[in-house]
Amino acid sequence: MFHWLKIPAFTLGFLMVFAGSAALAPHAALAAEEIQVTGSVTDGGTFEGVAVDPVFTSFEEALVFSGNLEGTVTVDGVETAVSQRFDEFANVSDRSNCKTIYYVIDPILVDAIGDEIHLDEIAMKKPRTGLLGGLLGGDAFCVISDLAGDENGDIDRLADLLNDLLGN
Repeated sequence: MFHWLKIPAFTLGFLMVFAGSAALAPHAALAAEEIQVTGSVTDGGTFEGVAVDPVFTSFEEALVFSGNLEGTVTVDGVETAVSQRFDEFANVSDRSNCKTIYYVIDPILVDAIGDEIHLDEIAMKKPRTGLLGGLLGGDAFCVISDLAGDENGDIDRLADLLNDLLGN
């Protein structure tokens, strides 16, 4: 009856496997060994750099963001290199949604300058996906946004999902 639809079974199977693997693409697409960050210094000045080897954990029902902060602090035209390990509390912002997760990190005390760096809000944007990737892969961004907005949310699960998006 439908002669134009003669597709061998192995071709159909290949298409299903291909579409299923495309569903995993959003997670791999965000894999990050470093995240670009900017911010300000408590006593004036700016910071530009990266958070290297970023990872989320939980500590006593709170979200913690850890990594190595590397970059340059500029105060009154004088630049100072910064390279320091940090472990700071983080909060997922109420602005988070199914397309972008926003999070804010507590100030980081940097020994090299004897001052705190206040990082700007960090955004993790959902990558554009292939034809079926977004449909079959579920929407981790929506789950993260929902967990972050829930006062009784599971912080361990939230940290795990954020790490999955980072490729950890």
